[in-house]
Amino acid sequence: MKWVAITTLVTASVAYCAAQNPYRRDNTGHFVVEVGDELPSFQFTTLNGDTLDSDLLRSQTCIIQFVASWCPYSQGQMMAVEDMIWRKYNDKKDIFVVAFSEDFAQDTANFRYETTKNGISYPLSFDTNEMIFKLFATPKASVTRLVISDKNGKIVALEDEFYRKSFRRTRKKIKQLLK
Repeated sequence: MKWVAITTLVTASVAYCAAQNPYRRDNTGHFVVEVGDELPSFQFTTLNGDTLDSDLLRSQTCIIQFVASWCPYSQGQMMAVEDMIWRKYNDKKDIFVVAFSEDFAQDTANFRYETTKNGISYPLSFDTNEMIFKLFATPKASVTRLVISDKNGKIVALEDEFYRKSFRRTRKKIKQLLK
């Protein structure tokens, strides 16, 4: 039932999300990485103050999300990852999930509020200058993106946008990687 609610929220809010973004991107942008590529090198600091780098991510199955708090579409994806992946597998030491907020500096309080309200418990980080985003996608690409890498640091799946069918594939891919 929760999946139906999340799917309905995401489907109904796609147009709203695009219309509300004052920094509207064209959704024709693509990834600059491909399946089979190695994760790019980068460092980030989580909202908890932990400084991490991509070397950590290369040693375990990893989900990297790019989101924005103003976008219900991103919120739907975050809730789905929380409910169907993170809560199910976070006790395993070989999975890591992180969401990078593309919110601008003035929206950081809103990002914290929205993720707390929605019960997101996996690591979060800001990417307000899109430095990490640009390692994965073209600058004009849509915000809501998901990258999955294996324990060898190889990218095994890429998703732009959030659709029920593709998220089923995401869940299946994660299950296969954690066997």
